[in-house]
Amino acid sequence: MLKFEKNDYTIEEVTLCGETIRFRAFRDLIYVEKPVNEEFQKMNLFVPECYYEGASLHGYDLGSAPVFMPNTVGGYMPGPADEPGTNPFLQGRPNTIFRALQHGYVVASPAIRGRVQKGADGRYNGKAPSAWLIIKRPCDISTSSRMSCLAMRAKLSPMERVPEVRCHP
Repeated sequence: MLKFEKNDYTIEEVTLCGETIRFRAFRDLIYVEKPVNEEFQKMNLFVPECYYEGASLHGYDLGSAPVFMPNTVGGYMPGPADEPGTNPFLQGRPNTIFRALQHGYVVASPAIRGRVQKGADGRYNGKAPSAWLIIKRPCDISTSSRMSCLAMRAKLSPMERVPEVRCHP
């Protein structure tokens, strides 16, 4: 069962190359019911703050924004959840999360287990395809890029009270 506290967020601003984005950050959301490696089974969710103020951005609003889901995995190695900021490979230019927020996307950035990780029992617990299958379930995004149940939780108005979410039966 995915638990998501919609009032547990920070409002942040990041300025890069003279451009500023303002967003709501929901961090360290555990996306599995029984994590075997909590550090790599969580995600960060970022939503343009203007949506909570009733505005739209590039034609999107709180009900229509697509979800962008980047990852930091390479070669089936573990990858941490990422943040809006600079691209480490492009000399200080904004990363894809920054650009996606700037264009009105909601960003779900998961940490993902990798092939080198072992559990307390010494067995590998992050080998392919388990890490990808687990991340697919809570973040199931349809081909038309509609919000997953997790991202929809972030889009609820502050007046709604929903203590937890069951993404899939």
